[in-house]
Amino acid sequence: MNLRVLVVEDEALIALNLICLLEDLGHLVLGPAATSAQALALASEGGIDLAFVDLNLLDGATGASVARALASNPETTVVVVSATPAGLTAGEDGIFQIVKKPYADQTITQVVSLVARRRADDKARRER
Repeated sequence: MNLRVLVVEDEALIALNLICLLEDLGHLVLGPAATSAQALALASEGGIDLAFVDLNLLDGATGASVARALASNPETTVVVVSATPAGLTAGEDGIFQIVKKPYADQTITQVVSLVARRRADDKARRER
């Protein structure tokens, strides 16, 4: 299952690496968004299946509020990617998972596979 993935990351090299990995896996990537305003503007287009959100963006430590806003849409799965994820817990505020930087590509691949599998299972249940 191909996903529409929003990348919210202000560090260009990290964003580029994540985008390339996601595209290599066959997913459509939106972003990168380096500020909270950019992230919310991209999200307003709708159809976001998965969002990777860094906590510290160009406009400050605004990633947590972006993550919560994105998670308010039940169709969007939010994964926080940060070196300092203090104050957030997976399973709370709609956060599906927290990935600590630096991360291995395999970690991202596993998270994406899990999300895609869950979405496919949910779709199959709805179609029964």
